[in-house]
Amino acid sequence: MITTQDQKWLDALILELRLRDVSGSGIGDTVASVKEYLADSGEGAQEAFGTPAGYAASLDLSASVVETSLKGTIARSVLGVVAFVVFTQAISPWAAGELLGLGAAQLAWLAVPAILVVGLPMFLGALMRRFWLFMVLFAAAVAAGILAAFSAPRDPASSWLSLDPAVVLVAAAAVMIALSVMGTIDAMNVENDTIREPLETPGTASKNRTTSRIAGILAAWIFPVFAAIFLGLGVTVFAF
Repeated sequence: MITTQDQKWLDALILELRLRDVSGSGIGDTVASVKEYLADSGEGAQEAFGTPAGYAASLDLSASVVETSLKGTIARSVLGVVAFVVFTQAISPWAAGELLGLGAAQLAWLAVPAILVVGLPMFLGALMRRFWLFMVLFAAAVAAGILAAFSAPRDPASSWLSLDPAVVLVAAAAVMIALSVMGTIDAMNVENDTIREPLETPGTASKNRTTSRIAGILAAWIFPVFAAIFLGLGVTVFAF
């Protein structure tokens, strides 16, 4: 029987294999083999295989890669945050018929998501192994964007730079849509993230593929959807 501790170990192993871009079928085969061994031996996963990271490294499954990696998906999400933050900066001035002014405090807040994007490749693995920390940084990037909007200079004379907000909106929207299209293509490729164990029934496999596709598409379009909502709210506020 798989204990709660063993299941946590298996979840950590799946994450390690995802970070190595192992295919869904490769992960499924590995998980099934581990479960079979644990059931036969009665040992705990940690006792039998060591740490999830160490066991994943020992399998040498890196050749079984898929077109899309977990790292690439997360990187697109972070870029989506940056595009979304930039988009929100331009909503109010565009709705008010004004230029988008950039000031010192605003640029300082906008630097937060920019630094996260630049530094992402260096600490992505550590963040995914500590998902709570990833969510904290993700929330910090969004909060920085909101604070940047509130700290935008109200007086054109105090702005370091003035931009046409319509151009900024279009450029940011184009980036978000492009990232969403890429995410949709990945979600439709069922080999990207569907974990399939050898004895899985065709019905279960089909259900998992459908669920994975729907979840992937919804996640891919979250930023454009929220950007449209924010834009609608901005127009409504200035209309009244």
